[in-house]
Amino acid sequence: MFGFYAPDGWTFPQLVTKIPLVYHFYATQFIKSKYFSDSSIAIYTGGCFPSTSQVHLKSGTSVNLADVSVGDELLTMNHDGELEYSEVLMFLDRDQSATVAFYTLHTTGGRNVTLTPSHLIHVADSRDTHQNKATPVFAQDVRVGQYIFTRSTDSHDSHMIQISQVARISMRTVRGYYAPLTKHGTIVVDDVIASCYARINSQTIAHFAFAPVRMLKYISEMLLDNEHPHIDFLLDRNYNQHGGVHWYAGWLQRIADVIIPDYQWFKL
Repeated sequence: MFGFYAPDGWTFPQLVTKIPLVYHFYATQFIKSKYFSDSSIAIYTGGCFPSTSQVHLKSGTSVNLADVSVGDELLTMNHDGELEYSEVLMFLDRDQSATVAFYTLHTTGGRNVTLTPSHLIHVADSRDTHQNKATPVFAQDVRVGQYIFTRSTDSHDSHMIQISQVARISMRTVRGYYAPLTKHGTIVVDDVIASCYARINSQTIAHFAFAPVRMLKYISEMLLDNEHPHIDFLLDRNYNQHGGVHWYAGWLQRIADVIIPDYQWFKL
């Protein structure tokens, strides 16, 4: 009654073997269309964390990202792969009311981190990889079985870094997001080490692009009154009260769209 036609060169048994692949493809497209539609804030604003993500202050307390201010010193990873406190220079983006799509990476050690698909996180394929040699990849590209880096669970050695295997990856939408930028360009969120950057697949390029901000901060501290009105304007210190994309981050994005090759940009 009904005719069934296989693609040219395929026998019916061969076609049957393709069904799981076809199912996976369309299921993936459905998930992406459900959580990451073209109107999703996460695509356009880059990488962020939920407002309830926990960070560690130099004072020894832990707070939600929503309670962090410019000038706070947060636990980060320095260029030598060691945990170190680093000042928050600005918020690249922040919105308390927008609903955003997030990935959550669940590890075998119980550490979980939630971040937008385009956010960079340090990943390794081997347990023997040193954190300083890890590859920053988009959260969307992390796979079960790979390794991410976390703060030690040992209360007597909490400033040591350990490696944890990704056991599961889930997706959800959350209201509100925050994207702080520290001097080191990294941040320990929910005891997991992540980048402050997103949308471009290079931690080095992204960190270099914000060198003028770090230099301006240095000048404001060493050569000028730290409260100088021109410094306040350039660093936009009142941004933390208003939210939205920081003017410097927005300006960089417009420049980078022209000079950075397409293959280095995040693609959903």
